[in-house]
Amino acid sequence: MKPLYRLSFAEECDWRDHVYTTELINVDALTTTDWCPLQPGNQPFQYDAIEGYILASCPPGYNCDNPADGTAPQKLFRRHSYVENSNALLTQAQLALPALASYYSDPWGGGDGFLGYVFPNVDSDSDTLPDGLERIYGMKWWSTDSDCDGISDEVEFPMRAIQSASQDPLLGGCA
Repeated sequence: MKPLYRLSFAEECDWRDHVYTTELINVDALTTTDWCPLQPGNQPFQYDAIEGYILASCPPGYNCDNPADGTAPQKLFRRHSYVENSNALLTQAQLALPALASYYSDPWGGGDGFLGYVFPNVDSDSDTLPDGLERIYGMKWWSTDSDCDGISDEVEFPMRAIQSASQDPLLGGCA
């Protein structure tokens, strides 16, 4: 996995409000370059945060070229819209949406803006765990109790706390 860095530029002289990259060399260049040389002072991009993590390659056992499967990993692209005058991160499935048709070019040019693979933010069983996380860990993404022990996956695999040593969402009473 590799980090997805988000940087922002809030000055009036530039159309970019956010830029995304997976490479530290790009973070260094963006945060040390004066992007408005005709304006007083040095005006580089500001590093905001790591937006998330991206898979460098398609995980084994998945078809990452099938955007119709809403829970499978999809390609993630960095795109720019000259109509909207903004940047966006779009999955392969989103590229086909008419409402996003104006996002067709990589803001840095020289490619298609492909960054890596991501799981869509989908929670089919409403247990607060994304389907992608459950699939990677071998849990049942369509069931709130993957191991049939009467304790929901959300409790056994908390996203905001440390799990109790006696709870494991992969051990229990069902096959």
